[in-house]
This record gives sequence, C-alpha cells and structure tokens, in this order.
Amino acid sequence: LRRLPDRLAALPRDQDITFVGAGVSGDLKKIGRDFECGRLVSKTNFVNLGSFARERDVVQNGSTGLDTLSDLALNERLDKSADVRLSIG
Repeated sequence: LRRLPDRLAALPRDQDITFVGAGVSGDLKKIGRDFECGRLVSKTNFVNLGSFARERDVVQNGSTGLDTLSDLALNERLDKSADVRLSIG
C-alpha cells in the first residue's frame, strides 16, 4: 500500500483511543510519513511504556524496549524472533 484507507488513517487521530507501547509515538510518526497520512500523534493519544516505567523507577532509561519491560514487569520473555515480527524499513 502507498496510502492507508481513510478509515484506518483516521483511527490514530481518534482522541477516544489511547495507543500503548514502547516507542509508540515514533511508530505512529513513521506510519503517518510512510503512508502519507499526515500527523497521527497528539500529546494525549499515546502512552510510552518505557517512559511510564522510568517515572516509576522500574528502569533507568525511558527508551527501554518492550522485551526488557515484559521481562522486568511480567517476568516473561517476549519472543522477538523473525517468525513473529515484521519490520518494513
């Protein structure tokens, strides 16, 4: 796809939806740029779990990845092998 369907592109702009993840604001910015959707990020529609964990002294670095956060908070290993993830770059 070169452009996301309008309904899908509108989803991140919905202020009733909060996106949660590690580095999620960067992901939304990249999607907006790659698919010509414009600005998808506002200051209120996402929670960066790394920053969230840093504010609670769980980690020292707010850019800590989801694999480390899941290990520390849930005592579970996050499978990030190529079989279960996809990155188009």
